[in-house]
Amino acid sequence: MLREYPIKRFDINKWVEKVDVVAEEAEFTLFVNGEEFASFLCTPADQINLGLGYLVSEGIIQKQTDVLLINFQEMEHYVDIRLEPSIKVINKNEVKKVLTSGCGKGSIFLKSLREINLLSSSPVLEIHSSFIYSLMQKFQKMSELFLQTGGVHSVGLCTPAEILFHKEDIGRHNAVDKILGECLSQNLVTSDKILLLSGRMATEIVQKAGRAGIQILLSKSAPTSMAIDMANKIGMTLVGFVRGERMNVYSHPKRIISS
Repeated sequence: MLREYPIKRFDINKWVEKVDVVAEEAEFTLFVNGEEFASFLCTPADQINLGLGYLVSEGIIQKQTDVLLINFQEMEHYVDIRLEPSIKVINKNEVKKVLTSGCGKGSIFLKSLREINLLSSSPVLEIHSSFIYSLMQKFQKMSELFLQTGGVHSVGLCTPAEILFHKEDIGRHNAVDKILGECLSQNLVTSDKILLLSGRMATEIVQKAGRAGIQILLSKSAPTSMAIDMANKIGMTLVGFVRGERMNVYSHPKRIISS
């Protein structure tokens, strides 16, 4: 996941020859039932989870038993996921796509963007503000790839008390899909979990989290206007600029306990 390149750095009025470490970027293709479905520019790790998570966030699969077979060809840069015959797969040639604000060539199907169900209000997940600060501090120290390159986004899945696992990718939307794919692989319930983000909370991120039933999104960065509007509509708590002991709550603050 790392590549080294010789560079020339201009440092205090002189050129210095260095070797710089950068995050690796690779092409990856998802096939569904033997047919090409989506292509990604991504960090070449957790690619099976990336494919599974993308199908989850597009609303095509919901549970582990929806998948019959996974054929992963690492050297050929693709995965073919065979689904239960009863599952209807979106015809990507007949459905309009929206280019997202994500890195690379991020896109989502307009149909999946519009069909996000309201999040369950019972039981309501709650988290104390002090736990939010603690989780974010731990989260920011977890990404070794970011510390080495500064070129990736991080996403973590957690409970109000601990971070369960962590993924990273050059695209924040890819990192979210890797989280959702891991949850599917482990048959892990997501409706009682929290998503931690290193980057901006844009519409496609809220869409992916909402599809998985996640009630709370926490980020050290900002949301977009459409992300806030969608979060308000579906009942998601959106928290941005979590830095030190400060944060901005943009929607449904009832889940944040302040005292």
